[in-house]
Amino acid sequence: MSTIMQPAAFFSYSHHDDNHDHGYLTKLRDRLSGEVRSHHAKEFPIFQDRNSIEWGQNWIERITESLRGVTFLIPIITPNYFASEACLDELRQFAEYGKNVNRNDLILPIYYIRCEQMETNTTPDDELVNLIKDHQYKDWRDLRGKSLKLVKFNERLEELALDITNGTCSIKRCDLPE
Repeated sequence: MSTIMQPAAFFSYSHHDDNHDHGYLTKLRDRLSGEVRSHHAKEFPIFQDRNSIEWGQNWIERITESLRGVTFLIPIITPNYFASEACLDELRQFAEYGKNVNRNDLILPIYYIRCEQMETNTTPDDELVNLIKDHQYKDWRDLRGKSLKLVKFNERLEELALDITNGTCSIKRCDLPE
């Protein structure tokens, strides 16, 4: 069995959205991982359940283990994200981790498909929606389905990578209290 490198980030998304957009989100994850490496000169593995679970592994255990070991959660915000119990559970688990280490800047949302939850007022009962709304997100709605070769796509990708490596997100897992 091969050794799996511990991911630096966890890519939380709806499978339907990735399938419907012909693997666009998977390609975005691949490109972001590479772009961070280009700027940081270090590997930046991003866990994705399609690529990071080996044959025969218990997928629930692998996801839970990965959530415990990553520094960042990158939720891809869509209507299907908010409708997915699995996605919401990942967000819930990671938010709890953030509270435990007294950090509120480890969730890096990407707003990908317009959804009512993000556009309307919410109630205090909408805890996870409010959690996402409380974080500064990157708006990728205008790039959905656009060519990965567009200058605009690459500029935004670089912006994400620089935010992770140089900005408020430049945190190493080992810097966080256990």
